[in-house]
Amino acid sequence: MTTTIAAPAAPVAALQRVAVARGYRFELVNVDFESSVDVARTQAERLVNEGANVLIGAFDSAATLAIAQVTEQRGIPFVVNIAAAPQVTEQGYRFIFRNFPRSIDLITNGLALIKTLLTATNARPERAVFLHANDTFGQANRGAMDRLFPAAQMPFQLVESIAYDPRAQDLAAEVTRIRAARAAIDATGEAGDADTNDLLIAFSRALDKQLWFLEAHVSHGE
Repeated sequence: MTTTIAAPAAPVAALQRVAVARGYRFELVNVDFESSVDVARTQAERLVNEGANVLIGAFDSAATLAIAQVTEQRGIPFVVNIAAAPQVTEQGYRFIFRNFPRSIDLITNGLALIKTLLTATNARPERAVFLHANDTFGQANRGAMDRLFPAAQMPFQLVESIAYDPRAQDLAAEVTRIRAARAAIDATGEAGDADTNDLLIAFSRALDKQLWFLEAHVSHGE
């Protein structure tokens, strides 16, 4: 099970090819839950009712949580290939298996990567804004950032964390908040898929039009 973005289904298809080449036989059913938690839950129920033996997904933390409720109730294994929110595996469920780092791991690794990049480029940023989606995944990463940043000894100040709607077409409100923070935007974090990356590019262009300079953004996650 995956969202409207097609790319995450590719590794599962590759898994099928490898399994078949090694003599395993199974049917792979791809399901798009349309980036909707309700559709994810309904599709999970349908797949289980139609005889699915295991579910894999779902490139979205909120949808993954919904699917996990179904698979736990029905006793069907659920392999989490992409979903970072820590509560996915903190519910005490017996039939869920995570194959993806938690938000706390993503932020830990992301901050370490930023330090490496700054050392390699000899950059000296002073302030940063943390951009995150306003969904389950984004809020989980915001919580991890709030927890880790104070002790991370980063060479810049985190002046604000700003949430955005991944479906947004107009980023004016977020740009206004960044300007209001009076931060020279040297580093931004937490993106993930191509759509979110497009949003960060849009942020950059909007800031550029207002004579602001976005030096870099660092992206990781779902």
